[in-house]
Amino acid sequence: MKKLAALLLAVLLAGFTAGGSVLCASTPAKIVILVSDNPADLAMAKFVSNVTGFPIVVTPWGIYDPSVSARVLAYNPGEVIIIGGPLAVLDDYATDLKGFNVTVVRWWGETRYGTNKAVIKGLESMGLISPNATFLVPGNDTFAIAYALRLALKDRGVILYVNSTLKSESLKNPVLVVSPMSEKIGKKVEDVVKPVSVVRANVTEKELEDLILQLEAKLGSIRNLTANDSQLKGLLNLAQDNLNSAKEELQKGNLQMAYRYAMMAGFQIDLALKMANENPSAKLQLDLQILELQTHGMAQIDPETLVKLKGLLDQLREALKEHDYEKARRIEMEIRLLLLKTIREHGIIPPAPLPGQLLLP
Repeated sequence: MKKLAALLLAVLLAGFTAGGSVLCASTPAKIVILVSDNPADLAMAKFVSNVTGFPIVVTPWGIYDPSVSARVLAYNPGEVIIIGGPLAVLDDYATDLKGFNVTVVRWWGETRYGTNKAVIKGLESMGLISPNATFLVPGNDTFAIAYALRLALKDRGVILYVNSTLKSESLKNPVLVVSPMSEKIGKKVEDVVKPVSVVRANVTEKELEDLILQLEAKLGSIRNLTANDSQLKGLLNLAQDNLNSAKEELQKGNLQMAYRYAMMAGFQIDLALKMANENPSAKLQLDLQILELQTHGMAQIDPETLVKLKGLLDQLREALKEHDYEKARRIEMEIRLLLLKTIREHGIIPPAPLPGQLLLP
């Protein structure tokens, strides 16, 4: 069962309290980009936005949050391009947007490398890129990807994610971008792509500190997923151990090892989210966790709608207690449509979250 109910309640709690804000798009956008916070997919979304001018809305990887749908709808788009697969940007978003007569297309592949190529193909189909250079960058190297993005935008190039399985192909003015973490993959790429220029992205202590803080916040926000699932608990404990090791190495000045530990932790956190999406007991645990909270301070919406939302949430809570998941799904859909309709009519969008705040982008 989707985590819709819990996330709807989380949005209500965050969005209709003091500090909630009104979001209005100053100019309606014909096309909006929706992408997860996965660094590889997000970099491609930024690339597309710079080429096209389309605005970007970001969702947490693997998590449905109806306030994200509301942010997209605030632009009054005719079309939304989702960058990334359905594990990254859940199909719930497409359902929401299609319900408001928005055309949804998804540029994606089975891996980040496939998504990368799908984005390039999408831009080519729109006649929007004719690159002067190809910036090759290991697809799992966050800092090298960020540097490659800057270079590609500066030099009117295109980004191509690579790994050790890269095969020889014809590339225009190839430039390899690596960091200390990806030197080994870089050497394999150099053996395949000839000639190729090499640019090295430096990783600073401040950048690593920020990355570790972001991962710790993300880990903290999903900790309660593990309450009744020993496998998820073990995976997130490993992620915490790796983050602790990353901080220790950072204190020693060993930036390369700190980066490696941080990347391992990030992979484990995303894997835990993927497993949670596939595990009904983990989803239910998250639902119940947030449904236990009360809906407070929704004074910005009309009393009639408030009463209806509270009543539906009570019905949903009862359906979950009775394990009547078919009934719960029907109630969830009704809540979703009512909530999105209310947000659109009143323009209420949740405020920016504090670091680690549960499930909000």
